[in-house]
Amino acid sequence: MRDELATVGFPYIWVDEERKLKDILESRAATMTEKALVLEVMLDAVGIEAERLWIADRFEGRVDARVANPTWLDGMILRLKLDGQEIYLNPTNPTLAFGMLPPRYEDTLAIRLDKKKPEPLITPPTPASWNRRSAALKLAIDELGRS
Repeated sequence: MRDELATVGFPYIWVDEERKLKDILESRAATMTEKALVLEVMLDAVGIEAERLWIADRFEGRVDARVANPTWLDGMILRLKLDGQEIYLNPTNPTLAFGMLPPRYEDTLAIRLDKKKPEPLITPPTPASWNRRSAALKLAIDELGRS
């Protein structure tokens, strides 16, 4: 889906109510929010329940979740549980591996969309161990102490 639909427009959380799924698929282009909604429908079709999260770009500064200001939120991602693990899906960046968020959406405010009780949360950062490289060397020394 990330490869099949071009991302258009600026990151924002608003949706054009007149634009239908058919229009998005025919144009092969969608906003970040539209892509998240399309992905949610696709996951639902295969029996995977996903939650919508509005998310703030941490490069834009800190956000106070106690203040209702939707302009602080830049886009929509999805959160789901798969094999007991919480997975976050960014529908726009085709260079990311499954379940990875771009750095600007790590360790930042997201709000779970729920009409009765929206829930603020902080997205997880990528574990530092995922960014390291390991090398193994086999050293040998002869009887004279030379390698």
